[in-house]
Amino acid sequence: MVKKFLLYFIAGFIGIGVASFFLPLAAYSLGKYGLIISVTLFIILVLGFVYMMSKVAGKRLKPPDLPNGIPALATITNFQQSGINLKMGTYQYYEMLIDVNVHGTDGTIWPARIKQMIALAQLNMYPIGATITVKYDPNNKAKVVLSNEMPNSNAAFNSTGFGNIDQLEPIG
Repeated sequence: MVKKFLLYFIAGFIGIGVASFFLPLAAYSLGKYGLIISVTLFIILVLGFVYMMSKVAGKRLKPPDLPNGIPALATITNFQQSGINLKMGTYQYYEMLIDVNVHGTDGTIWPARIKQMIALAQLNMYPIGATITVKYDPNNKAKVVLSNEMPNSNAAFNSTGFGNIDQLEPIG
């Protein structure tokens, strides 16, 4: 994904450079409204480049999913940065490596690593020892992604790790 982003960035940068080189020539050769037409086309080119870069960056931020994955609970054993980060305006995202022990539906427990872009404001949601919901591929248990689905309706935890309101006992 990073290679694709760099390829689009370099192509867009070269395109804008070439367009800015031909801008005065186009403005002169198009006659009376040449300057307006060429500047308008240049602005459209730059806005198209910005839109394309935001789409490529947005795909990187989309959380991965396993359509046929099985929901399960997992315990976080380690949480660290991979060294990749992305800033979009005032929003900051970090690629995090989340080591977990997955509790399978068949009662087995196995270690796995989740690699995902997470917003700076959400980093505190993953303390070591917390229980989170994940999905795993039944054919390859090493493939695990974060999930909002519950493994079963009787689970005591939701995706944030807090108990359900129905299961709270009155105080006193």
